[in-house]
Amino acid sequence: MRPHTAVLPDAAWPMAHTVFVDWGTTNFRAYLVAPSGTVVACKGSAEGVKSATGRHAEILESHVRDWIQNHDIDAIACAGTIGSELGWRDVPMIDAPAGLEHVARSLQPLTVPGLPPIWIIPGVCQRDNPERPGMMRGEEVILFGCLARSGLDSGLFCCPGTHSKWVTVEDGMICDIQTVMTGECFDLFRTGSVLARSLSGWSGDIDPAWFAKGVGTAMDVANPLQSAFFVRALHVQGRLPTPDARASYLSGLLIGAEVRGMAPGTGRVTIVAPAKLVSLYAQACGVVGFACDTVDDEACFVAGARAVLRMHGQSMLGPSNHRLQHTPRSSS
Repeated sequence: MRPHTAVLPDAAWPMAHTVFVDWGTTNFRAYLVAPSGTVVACKGSAEGVKSATGRHAEILESHVRDWIQNHDIDAIACAGTIGSELGWRDVPMIDAPAGLEHVARSLQPLTVPGLPPIWIIPGVCQRDNPERPGMMRGEEVILFGCLARSGLDSGLFCCPGTHSKWVTVEDGMICDIQTVMTGECFDLFRTGSVLARSLSGWSGDIDPAWFAKGVGTAMDVANPLQSAFFVRALHVQGRLPTPDARASYLSGLLIGAEVRGMAPGTGRVTIVAPAKLVSLYAQACGVVGFACDTVDDEACFVAGARAVLRMHGQSMLGPSNHRLQHTPRSSS
């Protein structure tokens, strides 16, 4: 294996493989990407930032070790909560309105012995509306990829997850960011509230019929802090018969409340998420009566991360300014 002299992209980039890491609060996902842009391999785990304190280098190395031994890898780019004060390094966010170039010119380098050079992608922060502040880390990369793949340059986008993001983009610029803590609230209700007993034994699957009932209730009862207790009441009354039914109903209550509160009365929203979440949010949008398009988030993340690295190389004076020497571990 040759020693790596990793460069951020210049006119000839990419000449080797690249690793892109979507490292959020709850989950870790890494993609090995060939120079052509093809995803060669991917790995994922529940080693999100909240469970990775002090072990960031160890976790990353454990996932990419075999890739480094078998491929020439010139750079690792990480996005998400990993670049926050909760993560590996607190990288200053870029103020909205912000586009691809604004984010790309502010990558932060990180050096770990035995690994190719690491670049942390900054998030985007909305400060111009003190009554409705917003920020995101990682979703900006997904959105840049979505714009590139879809040909859109404006619109309303929803990125569901632990902290769902509803983002307005105008002429390729991220202008407004709103966060709804739907995923985290579901987890807190499930593990740390009076509902925990009702939800114990949940298989992890969502029953579409019970989910739809929850969404329907959210249309009538706007306050999810009120409707969430319906799960316990209906359980005690024998009207929510199984843990899967109760979890699905709660999911419908929370996602329904989110969509009802965030979706405007007209227009369309593009939902960018894994297939499972896409289907749930699309179902909720249908109940609300809001038109939606759906896009796979993994393909968008890879496309966005490649676009960020390429733009970063174009925005600098030359690749010689970004070279970091790397001597890989022995493969023995």
